[in-house]
Amino acid sequence: MGIPSYFNFILKNHKNILIKKQFLRCDDLCIDANSLIYDCIHELKEVNDYDIVYKMVYEHIMTLISVINPARNTYVCFDGVPAFPKMLQQRQRRFKSVLTKQILQSQESWNTNHITPGTIFMTGLDDYLSQKFKNQKKIIFSGSDVPMEGEHKICNLIRSRSSSYIDKNIVIYGLDADLIMLGLLLHAEGFNTYLYKETKHFEYISNVDKDEYYYFCLNVLASEIDILLANENKIQSVMDYIFICFLCGNDFMPHLPSIQIRNDGIHQLIDSYKKTNKPLICCDNKTIQWTSFRNFVQTLCNNEEDHIKENLQWKINAKKYVKGITYEDKLNFLPCMDVEKEKYLLDNMDTYNSYILETNECADVCKSYLKILEWTWYYYNGMNNDNRVYYSYSYGPKFTDLFEYIPIFNSHTFLDTEYTQPDIDVYTQLFFVLPHINHEEIIPPSIYQSCYKDVYTHLPQMKNMNYSFHYFLCKYFWESHLHMDKINIDTLNNIILHLKN
Repeated sequence: MGIPSYFNFILKNHKNILIKKQFLRCDDLCIDANSLIYDCIHELKEVNDYDIVYKMVYEHIMTLISVINPARNTYVCFDGVPAFPKMLQQRQRRFKSVLTKQILQSQESWNTNHITPGTIFMTGLDDYLSQKFKNQKKIIFSGSDVPMEGEHKICNLIRSRSSSYIDKNIVIYGLDADLIMLGLLLHAEGFNTYLYKETKHFEYISNVDKDEYYYFCLNVLASEIDILLANENKIQSVMDYIFICFLCGNDFMPHLPSIQIRNDGIHQLIDSYKKTNKPLICCDNKTIQWTSFRNFVQTLCNNEEDHIKENLQWKINAKKYVKGITYEDKLNFLPCMDVEKEKYLLDNMDTYNSYILETNECADVCKSYLKILEWTWYYYNGMNNDNRVYYSYSYGPKFTDLFEYIPIFNSHTFLDTEYTQPDIDVYTQLFFVLPHINHEEIIPPSIYQSCYKDVYTHLPQMKNMNYSFHYFLCKYFWESHLHMDKINIDTLNNIILHLKN
């Protein structure tokens, strides 16, 4: 997962969370390792030999262990097959990656879409690292052949061995901003969690020495959040804070039109929270308190139109400050050049649903948003129910519409806890998230040859590459939305499972 603007927000508003590495003993190190592959590819510039990449990844891991020097164990994990909502995001990213290279006429010889579970590259990396670590008793390895995103593997390991980690200092390495939220939740459960990122990623912060190593102290962050929310219970503050921050958007759901982290969205949410001052999460069983959330959203309805207009005007004004020098810059800031929708909506706010959401029936939008909101909360807490939930719209509903569909009873759930489907196969993921033009290149030949005819016969839309980009309230190209054909993941999964067996 990734929320880059949230990472920047935290560092700029909570500078006290940075502590020098020398002041803390690390007991256990947990490495969310996928980013290390990209680092190695970037350093190499050209990939001619997978073994060279594997060796570099291993050396990066060992260097990281040497720098942190954990007293006990190291847990190294790579992303496996993720939850279905994450696959939808991966599909967007991988299509954009290919289209970006086509637009820029990039001459890069190696396709980073190979960094997906099930590819020859990732299977080889799993085998290489398994051999390297098999005799190292203090290193626990979880490769891409083990399902789940890396950061969630880490959280599940800590929770499943809670007695071993209580009162120990746990350092988590990774570049995803959502590790801040996941680490805070672990802290709320009684674990001493710290984050580590290379200083080069935040040396722009004042008083940071680029030659020092720093940890992010989540205990300090939790205390500052508690003060901000004016709560008497720090655990309550942390849980409620994370829940309301979901409204800023994440890997599984978009932000709502009146909430933008860049435009003081988090402070806006906190101010509304303080007005209602009612717990949104039950700390005992981590269930959502819908009645309190309903009151919270009601306060956000009051000035919603004004906040939407502020965000629209911000996007329109951003065009003035864009200075694209290279073709890459011009593409990156392309959304700032496209402000037609923002200008229209400024004078036609009542058309948001039909113009932006492309529907006049907001019931499905709102219920779907509340469902993915509930699912995301439980997923962050290690409870993965209803494994085919997803939000099918590019943009979030307005609070004024959402309010009408929030349950009045706390016992309500939008999730179908009895709904079960077979796990999504690793090769199903490959066919699903990769653009058609990558299928033959990246999917292992034996799998591709045995499956592609049936896949394309039953799901001909899989071959489509002609999708439109949408830039509403986006600043950067990578934030844009591709309006893509819907693919029935169970139909695809059944084809793959049948042909494999």
